[in-house]
Amino acid sequence: MLETAFLIFLVIFLLMKYLMARDTDGTVLPSLPPGSLGWPVIGETFKLAVQKVNFFRERRRLYGRIFKTHLFGNPVIRVTGNKNVREILQGENKTVKSSYPSSIRTLLGPNALSMSEGLLHKSRKVQLMQYLSPEFLRKHRSGFVDLIDDHMLRWSSEPSVDIYLEIRALFTEMAAKFLVDIDILLETNRRIKELYQQFTDNIFSLPVNLPGFGLYKGLRAKKELKKIFAAIIEEKGGKVSEFPSLLQAYGADLDDYARPDDERLLDAIVELMWNASETVSSGAFAIIYHLTRNPAVLQKVREDIESQGIDNTSGPSYLDSVVKEALRVTPPVGGAYRKMNKSIGYTLPKNWTVICGFRDTHENDVTLSDPLEFNPDRWLQAPEGKDRAAFLTFGGGLRICPGKNYAMVVLRLFTRQLCNRFAWKFLTKDPELVLFPAPKPKHTLHACFFDKFGKAC
Repeated sequence: MLETAFLIFLVIFLLMKYLMARDTDGTVLPSLPPGSLGWPVIGETFKLAVQKVNFFRERRRLYGRIFKTHLFGNPVIRVTGNKNVREILQGENKTVKSSYPSSIRTLLGPNALSMSEGLLHKSRKVQLMQYLSPEFLRKHRSGFVDLIDDHMLRWSSEPSVDIYLEIRALFTEMAAKFLVDIDILLETNRRIKELYQQFTDNIFSLPVNLPGFGLYKGLRAKKELKKIFAAIIEEKGGKVSEFPSLLQAYGADLDDYARPDDERLLDAIVELMWNASETVSSGAFAIIYHLTRNPAVLQKVREDIESQGIDNTSGPSYLDSVVKEALRVTPPVGGAYRKMNKSIGYTLPKNWTVICGFRDTHENDVTLSDPLEFNPDRWLQAPEGKDRAAFLTFGGGLRICPGKNYAMVVLRLFTRQLCNRFAWKFLTKDPELVLFPAPKPKHTLHACFFDKFGKAC
């Protein structure tokens, strides 16, 4: 019995190796890059689940900037290095097209903005960027500030707060209020942020929708989120006019009466809220994390605000460099998925998935002598051209993040209000971070906040 099972396993393994060495037309592929395809069918998915971001770091150390692996049921080429990654990103609709693991496609749904392609994606992205215009950001600037202040003042009224969860609550409410035009109660917000955390934690998972598996947990979280948003639609009386046109960029049909069971509208709200709060929350946490670990930088930010004025909009400042450096050192998104439309060279075969490693590229940037160091000064006199430090936080090419300007504006306001009005202290010394799938504290991280002119921890 065991011998039969072993022979079956061996045949499957050899067949898989045979197929992986061929293109879709059956021709033998040129030499693939170094690496391992792991076990039949499951590849190295379990290793990624256990090792997380160290999975890619270790293989980069062993195999270099380009290597092969097998994840989530597909053969994969991992690509790092600023030049390599940008070449892939700039090839959208030519040499590559957007492609995501099955779990992401299932969780986001077929109408998701990120799942759209070609002219449909272009038109929806343009619609999104037009909505998040400079005029929109100027109009709501004071509203952003007021909301940030309200949350921070509440933090300072408590003996301590779970800083990561509180940041998520802040930007979840901001997305709901200013992008979806809904108000959510404090208790509802707490549940929403918990559900989005479950959704994010299981975004990369095996395509198995059974109890105990990540995909099942993610879908269950999304189901409850849609139930919460359906109740809000009912409260609005189903008036489509009360929902912003921004939701159309996410696949919602706003031409008719909004029903609480309108799956396209509910999917659009879930995706928009996730996109607008998840990455911004991770970015804001990265900022406060690095400022806490670098008091000299914090002091310099405060001096910069004092010298330029609290409402300075004249141009880039040291504060802007702090925001950008936090996003470089600890990017909210570790990479991007693409699928090859045609074979390129000897390493990128047609129909294989390519993962562009943003975080790896930042961590191993050859243009910097200290790529792992948090050093905002590097952006004040940054060289141009090929010697400029890599910054892939928002991606690149046709699929560069359409919410980039929104993110940078609210993160700048968050940093300004934080440094100008408040002081804080982490109650855990040197907290450890988890970087996959998105940066967050490994353990609950409490912080004590106080007004600079008020109580102390």
